[in-house]
Amino acid sequence: MNHEDKEDAGQENEASEGLWAERAEQLAGLNEEMLIEKLALIRHARLSEESDDVDDSNADRPTPTHVTMEQCLQEARDEIDGLLTRIDEILFYKWDPICLSNSNVARSEYTTYAPEVLKLTLESTSSQPLADHLAYLSTSIIGMPVSKECESAVAELIFCIVHQYTHFPDHMVIDVD
Repeated sequence: MNHEDKEDAGQENEASEGLWAERAEQLAGLNEEMLIEKLALIRHARLSEESDDVDDSNADRPTPTHVTMEQCLQEARDEIDGLLTRIDEILFYKWDPICLSNSNVARSEYTTYAPEVLKLTLESTSSQPLADHLAYLSTSIIGMPVSKECESAVAELIFCIVHQYTHFPDHMVIDVD
């Protein structure tokens, strides 16, 4: 390796360390209570929409919004760990840009991405921002080529699960040898 190659490699390592430091700082801001509140707000909005769809014969009765929000917060607290586990499993078994799911490697490789993926999913109105984020993680953080089809399918699946859509997209079936 000549002097210029060493300099380039050093600059790449510094840039990579900077990305990881930035990512660690972003993840530090993702506390569980914030995710619970976002999830509860989405659930509450859905309940409000459903109650608006109820026939007008109940229009004179007041709706206990504060109780509904408290119920949504409790449900979100109960649900958050399961969602994070499910997202982690989808990232590991379906997204898996490093192809770890069919090897004997530590299971936790993608676990650190789950809170970030959940937060982005909760903040989005479609699966596209999540697909873009998965592409970013693949190329910029993990250093693997992007599979647009895989990122889109995984993002749509996670989006549908988090937002409790009854339609689940077709997703890949992986044959294990």
